Amino acid sequence: MPYPEVLVLLGVLSVATGCAHGLARWRPPPPPAPFAAIDGLRGYLALMVFVHHGAVWWGYLPTGQWQQPPSRLMNNLGEGSVALFFMITALLFGHKLLQARGQPIDWLRLLVSRLLRLTPLYLVAMACLFTLVAVSSGGRLQSPLTQVLLDALRWLLFAIPGVPDLNGVAATYVMVAGVVWSLTYEWAFYAALPWLAMALGQRVGARWLLASALLLATIGLLAAWQHLLQLRYLVPFMAGLAVCGLVRWPCFVQRARGRVATLLLLGLLATGFLARPWVYSPVPMLALAGAFALLAAGNDLFGLLRSRAARTLGEMSYGLYLLHGLLLYTLMRVMTDARGWSAGAFALAQLALVPVLVGLCFAAHRLVERPAMQRVDAATGWLRSPRRRQADLSSPRLR
Repeated sequence: MPYPEVLVLLGVLSVATGCAHGLARWRPPPPPAPFAAIDGLRGYLALMVFVHHGAVWWGYLPTGQWQQPPSRLMNNLGEGSVALFFMITALLFGHKLLQARGQPIDWLRLLVSRLLRLTPLYLVAMACLFTLVAVSSGGRLQSPLTQVLLDALRWLLFAIPGVPDLNGVAATYVMVAGVVWSLTYEWAFYAALPWLAMALGQRVGARWLLASALLLATIGLLAAWQHLLQLRYLVPFMAGLAVCGLVRWPCFVQRARGRVATLLLLGLLATGFLARPWVYSPVPMLALAGAFALLAAGNDLFGLLRSRAARTLGEMSYGLYLLHGLLLYTLMRVMTDARGWSAGAFALAQLALVPVLVGLCFAAHRLVERPAMQRVDAATGWLRSPRRRQADLSSPRLR
């Protein structure tokens, strides 16, 4: 029986939307943002990566080979969604840099906000990963303690130095579905922001340019050493920056929100995800960039992306992306052995995970992510020297 890919995709998105709609009643709707449709898009992108990794698991269980699924749709759901995530990062921070032109930027606060945005939940994911490794190894030390600690440190550094097997457990990266690779490029983009700001005419202090250059060099060397540095992944960031300039044209924004533009948007998305076996080919990448431009300009797919459910999923998108692999591994390897399942049983199991995943990520957002982000100003003030604290309080900030 072939893997029911389209049914799984529609089922996962529908079940997640229903769960998010119910959870949204427990809290006020997220505040409006400059790119509301993009905020609603993020959760669905993370869920499409979840669907992609379900198909990868379907091929991995009988073969032991973690590789891209043969289906064009299932393969591109993963790569295309991550490419759109990269575009979102470039759009949001490019927009903030353009808004701050001619004003001083609080680079320390920006760094603290990124650390508190990405680190707390990542540490939770690493704690879960280490627990699964301990369970898989029977609680026994299978490698020298020094090596285990060094390998754990590499994982804790956002896996930028690599994703080694922990404590002799083969293919440790499968436990997180390998999603951590994209964080290397996110951090590299954040590190490059001072240089990007200078390119846009912003005055940037020499110490921040030097720190940016050192951090970029470190990330680049470590990523190249681990064969993670792929220049093609910079293309979506450049597309996002280009869209950042495009959406400043009122004429484009007005036309992008019409019904004809919505039909064009659907066609571009279909082209991006289905036209080629690989989204980094010119045609699908251009199609995804065009679709992203329409979304950034405010096209919300007939209101879907502005709904409370979509915005609630968008708020927990980082958790959906980071934690779904741990749940898949727990189901497929810890709770049961799924190697003998039929395609239908496997698809139903993945659908059954959706309420668990959404509920877990909703709790993680409220208990881990949001409290950490609320501490940004306090943490920045603690790090700032007393002599500059009062002066910096009155300066404009890049939030």
